Amino acid sequence: MSTRLSGNLAKLNFSDIIEATCLKAKSCQLIVRNAVGEGTIFFSQGEPCHAQMGNMEGQDAVHRLIQSIKKEGGVFTVDFDIKIPSRTISSSWREIANFDDNNGDSGNSSNHQNLMNISRGFPAKEEEEEKVKEAEEEEETEDEVTESRSRSRGMNVNQLLKELQKKSSEIQGTAVVSTEGLVIASVLKTNFEEEHLAAISAIVLSLGERIVTELERGDLEQVYVKGKKGYVLITHCTSESLLVVIATSLVKLGMIFLDTKRTAENLGEYL
Repeated sequence: MSTRLSGNLAKLNFSDIIEATCLKAKSCQLIVRNAVGEGTIFFSQGEPCHAQMGNMEGQDAVHRLIQSIKKEGGVFTVDFDIKIPSRTISSSWREIANFDDNNGDSGNSSNHQNLMNISRGFPAKEEEEEKVKEAEEEEETEDEVTESRSRSRGMNVNQLLKELQKKSSEIQGTAVVSTEGLVIASVLKTNFEEEHLAAISAIVLSLGERIVTELERGDLEQVYVKGKKGYVLITHCTSESLLVVIATSLVKLGMIFLDTKRTAENLGEYL
């Protein structure tokens, strides 16, 4: 789950952020940016411990930040993976909110009123916990979508490798590897070790790039190796991935070159 939240105070009240932090006793760093400037409040287990805005620190910086939010709104970011700095605030958030209540004017915005609601215990804790739960569920849904997309991409890559291998019975293996020599996906008919194949392919690619560079042959497109028992073709899918095809000596080179090129282009769309 992500350790960062962000948003616009035009859509989410500043008080909602504070409630979620204080009521759940969380430690985090809250940063607000608006036309006035940038202000930061650190919370330790749900209570403010340090703040900074411009050349102000401590509780004065908190009051300055609250006043700027009333006038200008802003955008916010909340980070949870933080190191708590030295304490410059001794008051609780309720005391700070009461101070701003007693020193505010009659033109307070809805954000300001919501800040006062915190000091009076509104909204109910159960309601706020429900809001936090809904936000966490939304984050989990986003993680599930990302994971589903990753699985789908892996399935598409494997399917393309299988389709290439079906085009000729003389193809003994296909693989997608990174330029660093790591296996991304493979479909091997014989007892090739995929890790060994990936490492060798990266080395051969590096040698090929050096050759075309020193002989001024332009960008490397493909490496083709012929042995008595067959062929190895290495083709770029993307700048960071390669398609490796292993075939017997009986394969029709014209078709294998064409099929390999098309498959590499299709793989590039998923990688």
